[in-house]
Amino acid sequence: MYRSFGQDSPAGLSGLRHAGLRLLAFLFVVMSILILAVINFFSLFFGVIVNFLGRDGVKFTFLQLFHRIPLVGVTMPVLLGYAVFHNVTLSGALNAAMPSILTTLIAVILLGGFVCFNNFVDARSAQ
Repeated sequence: MYRSFGQDSPAGLSGLRHAGLRLLAFLFVVMSILILAVINFFSLFFGVIVNFLGRDGVKFTFLQLFHRIPLVGVTMPVLLGYAVFHNVTLSGALNAAMPSILTTLIAVILLGGFVCFNNFVDARSAQ
């Protein structure tokens, strides 16, 4: 428990304090294992393993294919493609594409509006 935070464990504890510290350390390790199990279950889809027990800080390990290609570079496009395919089959292609179309359209309109506003303010200040 102390190594996880980069500290040395206290020396010379006895009796109730030692038992309480052992119980606290046991609960810390059990909860850490549960947290790591949940985090690693979901992060494995992206090719990442997280570990923070017994180390100073958190260690992220990126899984690799053939010792060269990071798994995250393969799994992310596959998961994105599956999500798009699933969304299109559930709600249709137009409904799946509409957020991207609207975001681009709103960005172009706002950018054009800011350029026109800036030119208008600059033209007024020049007079």
